Amino acid sequence: MGGGVVVSGEGLQAYCREHIAGYKVPRYVEFVSEWPLTGSQKIRKLELKDRAARRVDSATPLTRA
Repeated sequence: MGGGVVVSGEGLQAYCREHIAGYKVPRYVEFVSEWPLTGSQKIRKLELKDRAARRVDSATPLTRA
């Protein structure tokens, strides 16, 4: 995030719990320094999905609600 704002996974989840429906609150939060991009600079969503699945399967959540 820009502007010198520091956000934690727990803080983001707490904010979401206050502002959106409970079923939309993310269970896991991961901060990345760069997005995996295609040659045309689009986000590789399948790679993100695979990365998230591996993390959940390995039972090492970064932040769990």
